[in-house]
Amino acid sequence: MNPSTNSPEMSSSGDIHQHIDETVGRAKESTANAVGAAKDKANVAADQVEQGVNRAADATARGAHRGADKAADWHDRGAELASEVREHADEATDTLRAWIHNKPLQSFGIALAAGWLLGHVPKPRH
Repeated sequence: MNPSTNSPEMSSSGDIHQHIDETVGRAKESTANAVGAAKDKANVAADQVEQGVNRAADATARGAHRGADKAADWHDRGAELASEVREHADEATDTLRAWIHNKPLQSFGIALAAGWLLGHVPKPRH
């Protein structure tokens, strides 16, 4: 004999079915509430992750822009320095040519002496 069938609350089959349906309904409602709360927490966490990633991406972009600006500045400064070196080299070449043109014998003597010295400098042995 089943004790639940002798209970006054559960005396009829309809009452048992109603009780089962109410219990299932409460379980469904509890599950829906728990899932809803979990979804809310997951959405908040996802929003925080998205904001963090966006901040990191923005910081990375700012750093990349600063690096690109510095590289452009260095490039421009390097081009200026190269131009200045070319100008000085051209000036030195022009000065040397003028000196050789104006003093050919001295120029020849200096070149001869420099060649002789370089020819007599000991060479490193390997």
